[in-house]
Amino acid sequence: MTALVVQTGIYGDGMFGARPEEDLGSVLDDVRDAGYDGVEVMSNLIGDPQLLRDACAARGLSIAAVHVFWWERDETRVRRALETLGTGRLLVSCPPVGAPADVPAVAAELRRTAAAAQDLGVVTLLHNHARECQVWADGRTACEALAGLLPAGEVGFAIDLHWAAAAGTLIRTIQAVGARCDYYHLKDGSLTEPKNGQSYDLGSGEVDIEGAWQLARTRPVSVAVVERGHAPDDQRAALRHDAAYARALLAGRPG
Repeated sequence: MTALVVQTGIYGDGMFGARPEEDLGSVLDDVRDAGYDGVEVMSNLIGDPQLLRDACAARGLSIAAVHVFWWERDETRVRRALETLGTGRLLVSCPPVGAPADVPAVAAELRRTAAAAQDLGVVTLLHNHARECQVWADGRTACEALAGLLPAGEVGFAIDLHWAAAAGTLIRTIQAVGARCDYYHLKDGSLTEPKNGQSYDLGSGEVDIEGAWQLARTRPVSVAVVERGHAPDDQRAALRHDAAYARALLAGRPG
């Protein structure tokens, strides 16, 4: 069964804006009341991992993953969070791969990070933005190039549908690394202006979520993460809408 979770966001962006840092309890109450199974947390919420774990547990919410940026991945606070939270996944975003020549060094660093996480019983997943899905002059994408150097048993992938679509390679990305991905970000938005600052209900933007999901669900999916780039005016209504849309999608009843 696929767990449905919501990303808490960072830097004031995401479904909740700055609320998670200001009033975590009320955010988690809303997540629970909207019917989600848990949350994906970013580095802004791991300052007191025991407090976070207890707050989620009190509401029956799981912590699907800790999501960090490349430059944060080996910080002591990240390791402490992985030791405390009981999550099984570390997501890493924004690897410094601007060209094919960058791939070997980045792959080696990812393997080192993954080995340290594996010692804690945590799987490392590479999360894409648009850059990692854009096609280089040699015909590959960064995701494809990294997959060629990263053993499947060491590093997996977390595919973000919106960013892959913004790169113009959504279906290609799922075809290329979907066998190593059981964790998807469900996010809608504009493909011509992916950073336009608007908050999109799932199903209201330009991402072919339903078409992508038909391909993704041909393999087992453990976690689907509802995500928004920016906070909506009515966060509770948005949470409920996106939960209903995603539950229908997971059940094979899209639209």
